[in-house]
Amino acid sequence: MTGIIAVIDKTLAGNSNLLSKSIVDHMFESHNYEISSFESDKISFKTLFLDKDYHGIIEASDCLIAWFGRPYYRENLITEENARELITDLSNLCFENISGHFELMFYSFNDHKFIAVSDKVSGFPIYYLDFGNYIIITPELLSLKALCESGWKPSIRQGAIFEFLSSGHLWGEGTFWEDVHKLGPGKYLAFKDDEIEINTYWEMTYNSSYKSLDEIKSELFSAILKDFNHLPQGKAVLSLSGGLDSRGLLGLLNKDPDRDFDTISYSFGENFEKSDSEVGKYYASKLGVTYNFYKASLTDMVCLIENIENAIIATGGESDLVVTSQHSFLGEKFYRDLAINYDFVLRGDEVWGWGDHVISEKIAFIH
Repeated sequence: MTGIIAVIDKTLAGNSNLLSKSIVDHMFESHNYEISSFESDKISFKTLFLDKDYHGIIEASDCLIAWFGRPYYRENLITEENARELITDLSNLCFENISGHFELMFYSFNDHKFIAVSDKVSGFPIYYLDFGNYIIITPELLSLKALCESGWKPSIRQGAIFEFLSSGHLWGEGTFWEDVHKLGPGKYLAFKDDEIEINTYWEMTYNSSYKSLDEIKSELFSAILKDFNHLPQGKAVLSLSGGLDSRGLLGLLNKDPDRDFDTISYSFGENFEKSDSEVGKYYASKLGVTYNFYKASLTDMVCLIENIENAIIATGGESDLVVTSQHSFLGEKFYRDLAINYDFVLRGDEVWGWGDHVISEKIAFIH
C-alpha cells in the first residue's frame, strides 16, 4: 500500500533507517512502488508512491514536513511556496487551515518533536505503534510483521475477532493487534519528551437550530461545488450504483465539459436485471458515458478464497480501507483495471449524500 512510513528513534541511536527499510520490504507488492526518503540519526521517512500520486518531503533548516495524498493549506495544495507558513502552524499545533485527504507528518530537529496528522475522514490510514525505543508509523498493518525480527511479539486484541465477524469491520481506532492503533479522523499524534499524546483537532458537529433549512441547503450545495472544483486532474471513474448519491455525482461530472471520466457498476451475485445497477447503466447510456459492469463469480470457490486472501494481504485485514469483504469477491482484475486505467475513484456514498442529478440546489434537495 502506498503512503508514508516513519520511524522515530527515541534514543537518537541512529537505527531508524534499518527498521524503516525492513518495514518497506514487508509492504504488499512494495517492489511495484517508487520510494522517496529522508534519513537522519533521529528519524527515517520513506514514502511509497506511484507516478500519479501527489506527495512530498520538504526540509527546512530546523524541521521537516512530509505528506501523501492531497493536503490543502489555506485552500491551496501544499507546495514549497506555502510550506513555511504551514510549518509555523504545525509547530504550534494549529490545524484549522489544513484540509483535504492526506497523511501529514512534521518533525522538529531542535526539540525532537514529531506530529502525525490524519485528515477529517481518515482518507489515508495511519497506524502507529510505540515499540520500545521507537515510534512506528505505517499505512499498512501487515508491514509491521517486520518488527518480529527485532523482538516484537504481537497479540490479538480482545474483541477484535468479534467486531470483525459481527459487522465486517473493526470498531473505533483499534486494530486486530493489541498494541497497534489507527489514528482516527480529525486527530493528530504528538510525540515529545518521550510522551505520546493523541488529540482531536476537528469534530463533525451539527446544531439544528443555528440556521433555517433553506440556508443549510444553499450552504451545503455551495460546499459540494467547492469540493468538486478541487477534484484532482486526470481521468476519473465513478462507482455508479444507480442510487441518488452516485447519480448526483454523474450529473455534476457530465456538466463539466473538461472532465474525462467513465462509470462502473458491480454485482455480488444478485440478479443484475433486478438490481439498482441497471438504473446506473440506464443513466450512463442516456448521457453517452462509457459504462463497465463487473460481476463477482461465486461458483469458483478456489478463486473466491484466493481473492479474499489477497484483499486481506493488501489491506492488513482492515476491511473498511481499500476493499471490503464483499468487494474482494470482484477479484484482482477489477482492482487492476481501476489502478491502471484511472487516476482516482468517485463514490456516491462518500460525498454527504447529494441528490438527483445535482444540476441546481432545487433539484438536489427534492423531498
